[in-house]
Amino acid sequence: MDQEKRNLILALALCAGIFAVWQYTMVSRTPVTPVATKTQTETGKGAAPAANATGQAAAQGAAAPVSPDAPEQTATLENEHVRYVFTDRGATLKQAFLKGDKFAPKTGDRSLGLEISRAADKKERPFLLSFPSSGFSLPESTIYRVSERSATQVVFTAEVDGVAVRKTYRIRGERYRLQLEVAIENRSASEQKHNLVLHLFGAQNPATKGGGFFDYATASIAEMVCLTNDDIERNGVEALVKEKFDAQGVVKWIAADERFFTIAAVPPAQGDGGGRKCGQRVVQNGDEVASSAEIFVALNESKVAPQKTLVYPFELYVGPKYRVDLNAVQAASISNGQAQPAELDRVVNVSFAFLSRPMLALLKMFFGFTHNWGLAIILLTILVRMVTFYPTHKQLVSGKKMARLGPKMAELRKKYGDDRERMGRETMNLYKTAGVNPLGGCLPALIQMPIWIALFSTLSYSVELYRADFGGHIHDLSAPDPFYLSPLAMGVVMFLQMRMAPPGADPAQQRMMAIVMPVMFTGFQLFLPAGLAVYMLTSYLIGILHQLWVNHLDRKENGPVESAVAPAEKP
Repeated sequence: MDQEKRNLILALALCAGIFAVWQYTMVSRTPVTPVATKTQTETGKGAAPAANATGQAAAQGAAAPVSPDAPEQTATLENEHVRYVFTDRGATLKQAFLKGDKFAPKTGDRSLGLEISRAADKKERPFLLSFPSSGFSLPESTIYRVSERSATQVVFTAEVDGVAVRKTYRIRGERYRLQLEVAIENRSASEQKHNLVLHLFGAQNPATKGGGFFDYATASIAEMVCLTNDDIERNGVEALVKEKFDAQGVVKWIAADERFFTIAAVPPAQGDGGGRKCGQRVVQNGDEVASSAEIFVALNESKVAPQKTLVYPFELYVGPKYRVDLNAVQAASISNGQAQPAELDRVVNVSFAFLSRPMLALLKMFFGFTHNWGLAIILLTILVRMVTFYPTHKQLVSGKKMARLGPKMAELRKKYGDDRERMGRETMNLYKTAGVNPLGGCLPALIQMPIWIALFSTLSYSVELYRADFGGHIHDLSAPDPFYLSPLAMGVVMFLQMRMAPPGADPAQQRMMAIVMPVMFTGFQLFLPAGLAVYMLTSYLIGILHQLWVNHLDRKENGPVESAVAPAEKP
């Protein structure tokens, strides 16, 4: 929650600055066809094939456990978008590499892709299983056998106390999607109870820890996230050091999350209305400062009759946070019922989601025919300015009316400067007589604030902008401008806009703010994503054109504005 609060505070601070400027200037998805996939192991092939999911296969004899000293076996599943490497150690995900030019590493072997699954310890790998308080004992450190492999799946098997546990990973046709089936086969003559817990882990990269304003654009906070009882519970490693999180009820999904990427697990559809548990806590290794955390989902206790099998279907997502892909994930049913929406798109951390989601859809639409995310941002900014044209225009017109009252306000200050109560009454009478609403410039700005905050959040957390090339010297719209040209240009345009503003009641203060505000905003923007600089620069340029038009209309109707003459100081 700390990172979300920091993001909201930052967005509010920028909007507050824009509001201050206005006050002083009177202005202002389709499934992907899978390609051939493959699996591979570093050592010999597994022996026996897994029993089928319904438990009707003949019972197999107890398989000898894998020696802890045996070489590690890995299996790879891949398609045109991603490569997943699984290990027999816990039958977990060892590595995940994103393919394509967008995700190719800037240094080293670019064919490997971008690795997004990082485990500080081999015991901290995603999709680890545990069975606490169960009728059998299967340690988390169990080494599974690779019992089956094909072009699209790999099966890991472990057996203990007359119970066989099989983990089957299947690569889906949709990009970044996997299916995990956990089969509990009771080969004993008595009923077996079990409590299944699925674990995910996330490690904080020290280089992207963030924590300050100046590294906001490069920060990527490792967070544990779950959707429990229709509420998003999001906590970073630092927050979990202070206090762990536990919640019980309807758990739709869990995720080890970063700014642009996520590793998520969607358990089977829950029809009982509660009983599952989501837990988040740090992984403490001795006296070291915690740098990783885990999140788990504990399913309800279940029982398996003798010679029967119970299968738990999990939907997995390991990849970039493309909302259209996340939204397509559904929770499977244990009883072969209808799948249910998982709402996994809510893992994207944005403010004012009801506004930011349509904004992202518009951004993608503009990219569809411009093929340039920078141009898409410019078109989105123009559209937002059009949508907010009416309140902005009312604000500018109100500012011009207030400016024309400057000379009369100066007379009132000269006459009632020492009597604040009388000065206030006479000022309100003047506004009433002139038909000026003193809140006419404030309310439109307040109405627009949620729109600007949502736009800020959309541009900050859209993976579409990750390493997006605008042209020229900007090759990553999600990172700061490497040569600071766009922030400096924004500052110059902002200064010009403020100098164009109509004269206010206090010209000296207005001149000071015309310097302070551009310098302050330029300083902010030096460390923010370049995409935000493109948006703000475009917005200020449109603001200048709007102000010029309002000034022209006002001069045409009322003539030039008289300057307010400040009263002489008393000796």
